[in-house]
Amino acid sequence: MSETGRNCNRGCVIFNCMFKKIQLLLLFCLPMVSYSQDRPGHDSLPVVTLVTIFHTSRQQIENTRSLKSDTAGGGRSIGLVAYPGNTIRFTISHPLSFLRARPNDQAKIVLYINGIEMKGITADWYSKFTSQQIRNGIFPIMKHREDINIVLVRNAASQASWNFLYNSAAYFIDSYTDVNNISIGWESMAPLDSLASQQTITIAFFYWWETLFWAVVLILILVGFVVLAMRTDVIRESKRGAYSLSFTQLLFWNALVIAAFIYTLLLTDTLSAFNSSILYMIGISFSTTGFAGFIDSNKAKRQTISPKKHTTFLEDLLSDGKSYSVQRTQAFVWNLVLGVYFVIYTISNKTMPVFSNTLLLLAGFSSTAYLAAKLPENTAPPINPPIGDAKTTKP
Repeated sequence: MSETGRNCNRGCVIFNCMFKKIQLLLLFCLPMVSYSQDRPGHDSLPVVTLVTIFHTSRQQIENTRSLKSDTAGGGRSIGLVAYPGNTIRFTISHPLSFLRARPNDQAKIVLYINGIEMKGITADWYSKFTSQQIRNGIFPIMKHREDINIVLVRNAASQASWNFLYNSAAYFIDSYTDVNNISIGWESMAPLDSLASQQTITIAFFYWWETLFWAVVLILILVGFVVLAMRTDVIRESKRGAYSLSFTQLLFWNALVIAAFIYTLLLTDTLSAFNSSILYMIGISFSTTGFAGFIDSNKAKRQTISPKKHTTFLEDLLSDGKSYSVQRTQAFVWNLVLGVYFVIYTISNKTMPVFSNTLLLLAGFSSTAYLAAKLPENTAPPINPPIGDAKTTKP
């Protein structure tokens, strides 16, 4: 064989070895490379193409049927209703483009409702795949369409988001809200556009019969407090005596807070924390009752108190035994106004309100004015011993 033939054979052997090495290299890199239409340099705009809801119980399916109506709004017309704890699956197109838009490696996908970010309702998606890998040309295997699951969690982290949903209900007694647009996106970024026909859904907070049942329970609790107040001496100044404004204020706020705690716990499955303003409000009531009792006790020791006689419930609270008192009236009215606000806010938001420092100071000043006016109330002149019993000394 000539030298030229030997060189050609040697070249063919070297070429075959290099070709096999290239094949092995491609086989090794193949699992890490996406051959979808989203290859680098060919980014396309990702959109939501399908929304699917997975119920967790048959009861949810039955309740969805009861809400379904041809004339209903949101997802009720097509039976697309989501409940707390349900998984909502979003099918998106061009997933690699969506991943490349991630602002940082720690960012999570968050639920967007009507363009508003629902903080705390998030999902991890390719969180182990770093931006550095993408910049180095290493991409995860992805189909042209990918599914992203988000669970409607209801906890302390998502409480603000659920408050937004509660406020979105048409009426404060509604157990659901109709959502016109639902989508997903990266945290603190714009949501994806949606081409899904199911982008309009309904989110049910709880079952309608739960609202009715616990409304009846709360009414019974409040009626129980009223019966306790009317049939016993728990809020009277003395046995079968006049009703006490301070005792009534204390019982009033304790009844509201206990009822609100039960209401929020059973309807939202989360502990509604007693924020500091609620504790301050109860503390004001306790302090008012304590100082009022101290004033009455001090008068009794000096025998300068004339027990107030019972007339009517409202007159007992607003009068000092002689006439209606401005200080008592303003204290009664402010507690009533704040109590009504407390009830309406709790029912609408499914959580207790946070009273501002101004309202707390106002409640404190109101109680202080009542206590200051109580000092001269129901006073009687000191009892002097009869003249005949006075000791005399002989001259």
